[in-house]
Amino acid sequence: MEPNAGVRTGFWLGFGLGVWALTTLAIRLLGQWVFLPSPVVAALLFLLALPVLILLMHWGYRREGIVSQHRPLAAIYACAPSLLLDGFSIAFSGWAYPNLTADAAALAGGWLLWCYGIALFTAIPLRPDLDPI
Repeated sequence: MEPNAGVRTGFWLGFGLGVWALTTLAIRLLGQWVFLPSPVVAALLFLLALPVLILLMHWGYRREGIVSQHRPLAAIYACAPSLLLDGFSIAFSGWAYPNLTADAAALAGGWLLWCYGIALFTAIPLRPDLDPI
C-alpha cells in the first residue's frame, strides 16, 4: 500500500474524533439511562451498534471514494485516536462519566470496544474474490 493510498488523513481523523466526541457527550448526558445492569438491555445495545457502525463507516468509504484495499488505512485513521482517548475516559470513568456506576462504566467500555471492532471489520471485504485487499 502506498503512503496514504489516496486516503485523506484529515477527513478520517476528523470523522473518528467527531464520532468519539458525540459518543462521549451522549454517554455523559444519557449513559445512566442507557447502560443499565440488564442482560437484555446490554444485548440490545450491542446489536444496535452493529448496523449503525456498518452504515456509518460505509457512508464514509462511499463519500471519500475509498476502494477496498485502502479501507484498512481509513479505518485505522478513524479509530486509533479515539481508542487512545477512550482508554483514558474509561480508566478515569469516575471523572469522565460521573453519571455512571462502576458496572455501567464497565458495560460502556465493553460496548465502545465492540464498536471499534465493528468499525475495523468494515475494512474487510465481504467477497474477497470480487473485491480483494
